[in-house]
Amino acid sequence: MDITSIIALLGVMSLSVERVVEMVKGMIPFLAEKHDDKKKERWRRVTLHFVAALAGTAIALVSQNQIQPLLETIFKGPGIGIPGCIMLGLLASGGSGFWNQTLSIVEEIKQNKKIQVQEHEKKFKSKKKKRG
Repeated sequence: MDITSIIALLGVMSLSVERVVEMVKGMIPFLAEKHDDKKKERWRRVTLHFVAALAGTAIALVSQNQIQPLLETIFKGPGIGIPGCIMLGLLASGGSGFWNQTLSIVEEIKQNKKIQVQEHEKKFKSKKKKRG
């Protein structure tokens, strides 16, 4: 399982979900416009989150046979199944908050790898000095 493949998959799915949500907002004016009434605005946001999760789940369901090889260590067998589609749909519908969190995780992994390389180089140099 490669973290890059998972992030790329979720990125493509998120873009697709975003496009579907924008199309739905274009068809339903209530969803496109922000409302001053807090109750209406809350319902608008909840509806948009629901539409995004539904779109993400549908996209995962339709493309599960293409997704499964990327995630074969997680999902065994043909396709990824309904629970896998729901999980990917929810992840893909996470929006910018999800991507900010993902970026933080990737940066942390990158920083840890950098520290590991530096420690390895220090050990190598100290062994080299002892020999020389």
